[in-house]
Amino acid sequence: MFKKIVSKLLNLFSVLVCLLAVVILLGVLTTRSGQVPSIGGYSMLRVLTASMEPAIPVDSLLIVHETPPEQIQPGDVISFYSPDPDLQGAVNTHRVTAVSEQDGSLRFTTQGDANAVSDEYPVSAEDMIGKVIFVSPWLGKLIRLIGNPLIYFPMIFIPLGLLVFFEIKNIISTSKQIMEEEDDP
Repeated sequence: MFKKIVSKLLNLFSVLVCLLAVVILLGVLTTRSGQVPSIGGYSMLRVLTASMEPAIPVDSLLIVHETPPEQIQPGDVISFYSPDPDLQGAVNTHRVTAVSEQDGSLRFTTQGDANAVSDEYPVSAEDMIGKVIFVSPWLGKLIRLIGNPLIYFPMIFIPLGLLVFFEIKNIISTSKQIMEEEDDP
């Protein structure tokens, strides 16, 4: 009984991991080079610098939602491709301090919470990825940990190995039953 429950749970876990992997793979494959992968208008990012501390600590997981630029207000935290030539379009996440219009296009003045001054270059609506709608320092640290090959490979291969083991055991058991039924008239 216990073995069947474990086997069913491993099967369910394997199916969920496979489905998640397929969705992520499709999201990555359909994303243009240099762009952030987005699934249904949502992107996952991890914070690499302390510019938004203490509100958003380093290693935090962010969920960013594509938001129409006209809905962005001062105080919102947005992720964007940096217009700063030194950053060469790197993804950045800062708080909007002002919204203006230039040549018929919205521009956002941004500033990291830990920074003393606003960013030198305003962000155009075209460079905006979206508005940050969820922040989790704990999940970000977990994803960083899982990304470590010493953790990632055992996390995938141990359940996969157990699944294969239980399936082979199940096949052998079923084969024996069939052979016994064929031998008994």
